[in-house]
Amino acid sequence: NLKSEKAKLENTGTTLMDCGGTLGCPGYHATRMIAFCKAVLDEAKLVLTPMNSPVEIRVGVHTGDVMTGVVGNKMPRFCLFGDTVNVASRMESTGKTGHIQASDVTRTLVTCEDWVPTGGVEVKGKGTMETFLLEH
Repeated sequence: NLKSEKAKLENTGTTLMDCGGTLGCPGYHATRMIAFCKAVLDEAKLVLTPMNSPVEIRVGVHTGDVMTGVVGNKMPRFCLFGDTVNVASRMESTGKTGHIQASDVTRTLVTCEDWVPTGGVEVKGKGTMETFLLEH
């Protein structure tokens, strides 16, 4: 069930950036975001490519502070900025198809899942970050 209190905030090419729980308890919101990610992975399996195979996606999650603002004059749009956005993007881009890759920050907040350590991934500007995969 993809019905949630989240809003699609940014869509660039084939990438979707979703932000959840901008106020309140980070653990609660991180847990809800992981549930949302699982639902997205489930729904993606139902969509078929022209070759009649399921769509495969990567999901990356990070938890932290963000800045927001409206950018543009002709076509203004709401955007997210900051280190949290960059790390979440790296979690997706270095992730594994069909899995959720999360930072240690998110994994620490969502303890009810069976996270598998990746051994770390190289993140531009941060060096090697400890990350965790969740297969769904």
